[in-house]
Parts: sequence; C-alpha cells; structure tokens
Amino acid sequence: GQGEPFTGEFTSGLPRIETVKGQGSFTDEIATLAMATSLKYRILPSVILSQYAYESAYGNSPVAKNDKNYFGITWFNGCPFPKGSARGIGGSEGGNYMKFPTTEEAFNYYGYMLASQSNFNQSVANKKPSEVLLILGRGGYADAGITESSPYFTGAMAIIDSNNLLDYDKVAIPKWQSNSLVASSSTPSGSNGFGVLENVLGNTLYNGQCYGLTAYYVDQLGGPVLMGSGYEYAERIGEDYDWE
Repeated sequence: GQGEPFTGEFTSGLPRIETVKGQGSFTDEIATLAMATSLKYRILPSVILSQYAYESAYGNSPVAKNDKNYFGITWFNGCPFPKGSARGIGGSEGGNYMKFPTTEEAFNYYGYMLASQSNFNQSVANKKPSEVLLILGRGGYADAGITESSPYFTGAMAIIDSNNLLDYDKVAIPKWQSNSLVASSSTPSGSNGFGVLENVLGNTLYNGQCYGLTAYYVDQLGGPVLMGSGYEYAERIGEDYDWE
C-alpha cells in the first residue's frame, strides 16, 4: 500500500506525512512530496529535488506542464500510465513521455523506477548525494561517461548547495532506519517476527534475490539497512553489519 516501505511491487501513492517547509526555490508541496518519496524508497531528498529542478526547470518545462512529468520518464508498453508528449523537439528523440495524473504520482513513480531498476538501484539507502548523482547519471540520466565535471553533475550539485538541500537529508536518513513516518506493513509476531514474511508471501521483495529477502526482513525488524550498503556478498553477511 501507499504507506508501506517499498517491497518490489509498484504501488500508487506516497505515505501521508506532515507538511515539509520548502527551501530556496522549492515550494512546500514539492518538498513534502520529495520527503515522502524518500521515506518510501530510501532515496536522498536532496537528489530527488535536484533532479526535479534540473530535469523540469523547477516544474516549468513543457513536459512538466503538459504531462506532470518532472523527471523525463519515458513511456513504455505495459507501464501504469498513458502516453504523453513526444520526446525531443518535434518528436526528434522518438517515443513519448509518460503522462502522470498527479504530481504525487510523478514523484512516486520516479522513486519506484530508481528503487526497482538495476541501473539505478544502487542509489537506495546511499547517503552521499554525489555518489547517487553519478549512479543515476551513468544509469541513463546523462550521457555515458559522466564525470564530476559533467554539466548534469555540476548542475544538480549546484542546486543542492544553493538551496541547502542537505538539510532534508539530515531529517530523512534517520527515518529510513526506523520507518517512523511510514506505517510498517505489519507488526512482527512472536519472538522471531516471521509474521512480516507471511504477509508478503508470493511477492518479489527488493531485487528479488535471496539477499533482498534478507534485507527486507531485517528492515522490518528495525535492523541495519542492507540494500545499497555496498556489501551484498551473502557469504560475508554475518560480518558486514553490526548485528548486535
């Protein structure tokens, strides 16, 4: 559901949270949606806001106005939303943008795309904006071979710095661990908490790998964040984290 942490399936809507005050060029609405997206998918709000601003000129680009598509997301057959504007000037890039019914769904799908796709999902639970921007740039948000001097990287980092967006990260990161603003999908039952797994039987969790299943279970019990930690070697799982 919309209030639960991401488990691999697309669900519409973002968790309901208290209004977050906008900073710099960002409105309260956009700041709140970025924070809610961060809590659902564990993506840094500073990065979400910088990409929103960079890709849509702070919501003023034609595709942002026509399609509520603030992140340049391309439509594909079988995706949950209809076709929007043609991509590129006069359709020069081929294909179409996705058309979102609401701004909330645009942010929600952006978070889902980053958390679910292998070219982007190393951004999940990554606490360094510069690293996440390089992951996203190399994954498809900028030309191949992106470096820290690429316009995409320097532009997004400048947006983060000039609007003091790291302030939002400081609030969001502790909440990734506790899910304190997000309704947990269930309460662990019994001493081993297997109830959290019984509730999601048959679902693909995180990346669908055995490590992802373990990560989901540990998350639900309030343990360390495994996804995107940079370790992810099953045979070393016992020593890579502070299990105590």
